[in-house]
Amino acid sequence: MTTPIKKLRSDLEREIARVRDETLPPRLRIGLRGENGANWIRRDLGDAALALALGDRASMKRALEVLKGWGP
Repeated sequence: MTTPIKKLRSDLEREIARVRDETLPPRLRIGLRGENGANWIRRDLGDAALALALGDRASMKRALEVLKGWGP
């Protein structure tokens, strides 16, 4: 079964917000030790934003799974 595009879009937007607001800040606070991880998160957030902008279902699904991999 395929995920309806509206639900997929909503899920991805929610996951982008979670990673941006909950996962990225702690890595930024620890300074240089967290910079590498922060850069990877920024890359993944950029990829997710691009997938949303393009509206490509496959890219959106991939981006959602990648962002879910980033813990709190």
